[in-house]
Amino acid sequence: MRNIDLVARYGGEEFAVVLTETDTAAAAVRAEAIRARLEAETVQCEGKVIRVTLSAGVAGTERTRIFTQCDQLTNAADRAVYAAKTAGRNCVRVFKPLLDKTIGTKTAAASPAKAPVNTSA
Repeated sequence: MRNIDLVARYGGEEFAVVLTETDTAAAAVRAEAIRARLEAETVQCEGKVIRVTLSAGVAGTERTRIFTQCDQLTNAADRAVYAAKTAGRNCVRVFKPLLDKTIGTKTAAASPAKAPVNTSA
């Protein structure tokens, strides 16, 4: 992680990573890189090989302007994590606000979408 980022435990087996100066698309690419690196690692414990996986949810604030409170942003990230777990785990999902087509405004409802894969890494 960079010096400007924040990593913290956010519950039992959950961690929060705040990527400052990073848009949502770049955060999703970074989350996928972290997920892939963790998946490639093995841990030896009492003669057994343990594999680690990561289900990650990404939510951002740029362009959406739907988050007026911090807990709305964390709720959006949590919904994306839940979507990753529902999709079979060990993947990244991004919170995407839905556009209300009838009145042209953004709402807090969401459709967590699959994160883009960076094939150049």
